[in-house]
Amino acid sequence: MLVTLALVAICIPVQFAAGPLVLSPIRFLLLICTVPLFIRLVTGSYGRILFVDVLIVAHVVWQLVAMLHNNPESAVQFVGSNGLEFLGAYLVARCGIRNRDDFVAFIKLFMLLILLLMPFAMIETQTARPVIPDLFRSLGLQGLTDVRADKRLGLERAQVVFPHPIHYGLFCSTALALVYLGLQDRMPRPKRIMLAFAIIISTVMSVSSGALLPLMIQISLIAWAGITHRTKYRWWLLIAILAPCYLLLEIISDRPAHIALLSHLTFNAHNVYWRTIIFDYGMLNVWANPIFGLGLKDWVRPSFMHSGSMDNFWLLNAVRFGVPGFLTVAGAFAIALFRIMHLRFPTDHPLRQIRLAYVVGMISLLLTLCTVHVWGPVYSLVMLFMGSGIWLITADTAAETFDETSATEPARPQSRYTRFATQTVPKTSRANAGTRKAAAVRSRHGTGASGPPERSHRQSISAGRGPGRR
Repeated sequence: MLVTLALVAICIPVQFAAGPLVLSPIRFLLLICTVPLFIRLVTGSYGRILFVDVLIVAHVVWQLVAMLHNNPESAVQFVGSNGLEFLGAYLVARCGIRNRDDFVAFIKLFMLLILLLMPFAMIETQTARPVIPDLFRSLGLQGLTDVRADKRLGLERAQVVFPHPIHYGLFCSTALALVYLGLQDRMPRPKRIMLAFAIIISTVMSVSSGALLPLMIQISLIAWAGITHRTKYRWWLLIAILAPCYLLLEIISDRPAHIALLSHLTFNAHNVYWRTIIFDYGMLNVWANPIFGLGLKDWVRPSFMHSGSMDNFWLLNAVRFGVPGFLTVAGAFAIALFRIMHLRFPTDHPLRQIRLAYVVGMISLLLTLCTVHVWGPVYSLVMLFMGSGIWLITADTAAETFDETSATEPARPQSRYTRFATQTVPKTSRANAGTRKAAAVRSRHGTGASGPPERSHRQSISAGRGPGRR
């Protein structure tokens, strides 16, 4: 229920004041449940504590240390709100998604929200009017700021219920691998293809390269997984193919290979140049303040860069909270990903497909955060997604096995109380009894032992006395 409330709250574009605090629905929910969930996690109610849990908590603690060093007057307020969106959202998923059924329910709700928001995105691409935030403002509630972004591909950029169009695109694109791979044994392929197409259309309506990038990464990885599903070392093979290609591009290109790639994957080549300057000067700030970072202080950059925004989630954490702040958050994501990637499940086990869905989605998200900064509700969404797969690390593979026969043909209920003694009949005795009854049927119908086997078997079945029938 907490995961459901959190996902729905992320999509409600309302803010309200509570004394000196500015709260949104997701912040209000996390304010109520973070401390109880943390206590229950520490006391072992949700299994053993993992190193990922330790790193997540350590990141929030280091945020407080860095802020007390740089901005002591704002430390409590900033870490309180930022820590809620970071730690609280992680705890909701970590404690609320404990098995495969919970994870599938999370995917289905995620997909439902994307479908519900899709018509409003279509309207916004034509009218440049965010319908839902405008509706809340007409009711006298404080909503989101209307971002007037330039048209791209002849479309207005849809932000729908998020602070920026790129956040709406990131929200939609994150669900692609989850829906197509994670629901494989719960939904037929045509339906999953239709839902995947709806996700692609919704992402495109944000007209953001930062949102289309994870979409392309997921589609490529899903295609590779399908083509090489019989290959034993398919992911090592993919690395062996991509690494030489990247090195070749690095050699023949007149600029770094990643810059050359990004320049062909963005709508505006100027954005790539701008992000390159941000990265170069951002790293200068990191090495100038490696321990505590800058906090909320302004970072050193060229005079023509009037805006202090930094479109790189990982770099911003390093600039604000120093190298320890970067290592704790990046280490938590990396360890969670590698632990889940290296899990061993039996062949054709349903959790193999769940693992693949989570890993593909996580890889695309990690790469996307190199070109995007997230805050507010989408910051909570990132941590909700990250925490949604942690249960796989300690999953009981036997308990998660799905028996289709028992699900479609449930056993006939029997009364616990009977005046007849329970008798256990050996299998061999039942088989012999079935054979004797079948012989009696054949003799009654004038069919000898030399009669056609198909006929005798069919007669025994029709009489309800075939071998092995219980």
